[in-house]
Amino acid sequence: MKFFSMILFVFFGMGCGRKICSSEAKTNMEIFQKQLNVITSYEGGKKSVLVEDYRQALFFMSFVTGIDAKAGYSSTIGYSSKEDYKKNIQEWKEWYKKNKCKLTDHYIDSVYKRVGLEYKR
Repeated sequence: MKFFSMILFVFFGMGCGRKICSSEAKTNMEIFQKQLNVITSYEGGKKSVLVEDYRQALFFMSFVTGIDAKAGYSSTIGYSSKEDYKKNIQEWKEWYKKNKCKLTDHYIDSVYKRVGLEYKR
């Protein structure tokens, strides 16, 4: 009986720790992952990426998370060191894990407006 009670506690305890995000946030979570994938694909040499797509991905990640990209995105693009790249990716993933449910359209629009831009969907 004690074992059964412990299993129920673990089962319900794990389920209660999950965040249930709105469908709007889930759509933007996919966009977040796609933008992160643009950066990792380029940096990993997995596929060629358009310079403008890379810039937009860096802007998106920086604006939405508030974590500045340590990569160049003007005449030269990319990270100058693997350490900076790995640190940025780690920070963005940690931010995502903690904040993914707040990725609503309103949130994304507001962070872009804060820097004087409009987010184009």
